[in-house]
Amino acid sequence: MKINISIDLDFFHRELQSWDWGHAEGDIFANSAWLARYCALDLYKETDILTYADILPTKFLSKLKRLGYIFNHNTKIGYDVSHRYAYNFFREYPAEVLYNFDAHHDFGYACDYPYADIDNTQISCGNWVRCLHTKHLIDRYYHIAPKHAHKCQFIEFNGATTVNWETFLRFGIHCPSEINAIFFAQSPEWVAPHFDSYFKKIIAQCKIMCNYKQDCYTIQGLVVRKPPTRKEALNLHQSNKDMIKRIQNNMMSTK
Repeated sequence: MKINISIDLDFFHRELQSWDWGHAEGDIFANSAWLARYCALDLYKETDILTYADILPTKFLSKLKRLGYIFNHNTKIGYDVSHRYAYNFFREYPAEVLYNFDAHHDFGYACDYPYADIDNTQISCGNWVRCLHTKHLIDRYYHIAPKHAHKCQFIEFNGATTVNWETFLRFGIHCPSEINAIFFAQSPEWVAPHFDSYFKKIIAQCKIMCNYKQDCYTIQGLVVRKPPTRKEALNLHQSNKDMIKRIQNNMMSTK
């Protein structure tokens, strides 16, 4: 049995509901919003990949290989800035089963119901899996969620639950198979700029493992961002804390 695999970089990126971040695809959330977030939090510490990720991105593919999943020259590789482009990629390389390593299920949300005929203008990073399922391009879907994510409650679709929620620890119990196609999503609106280097490394590793000589499938490519260094980010956070303290003290002194 051949399978398809998709990896969103936010699978490795911790985010807590209490942070109350807003997200939407676009330049503001991919770039400008992160400056405010570096100010509000010690973001390097709060998203530390050694502490909070299920596995390092640079060890992820070798882990799949040790579990028996087969990478070879027949495996197709795609990547893009948004997960929405995974629909076109997997439409070209369909398989019975899709495993999606992602902080979100991407099977559609309240705004997607009821659902009209699918065309490219309606496909988004939040519903691309459901689009594949509706077009009968996948039979089974497994959402592999990171350990920091809350278990999602899924809506039944066409009378049957089509989303299987798994953890990374349980993923190993599945029967290993040949990987037909693999896709990587950068998701810069959900992932801090200092994670971008991991994205480039995991794609390069995949090409080496598959002995991939051709260009990878991509439509928009990647967003190039220059993250603050660990020291710069910490200075931003400390300056923001100092400013808030000064404002609070001024407010208290005026009472």
